[in-house]
Amino acid sequence: MDKKEIRKKVCEVIDENYGLSGEAVHDDDLLKDDLLMDSFDVFEMAIKLQKKLSIHISYEETFEMECMTVGELVDFLVNKYNG
Repeated sequence: MDKKEIRKKVCEVIDENYGLSGEAVHDDDLLKDDLLMDSFDVFEMAIKLQKKLSIHISYEETFEMECMTVGELVDFLVNKYNG
């Protein structure tokens, strides 16, 4: 799966949970500050992304995800998926 496909999956999860279409989500949006996700939201999103991408995201990594932008999250997931 390439970066574009992973970004699409991330946007699908964000849209399903927060009603923000992929067009409304930008790579420089911070999950917490711009998309207004709290720790539980990020944890829940990590679980859904694990299922969609068939990868493992550790509990500790969800804390790191809280401070990421959408673009950083996509890069993180690309590395997990291809790593």
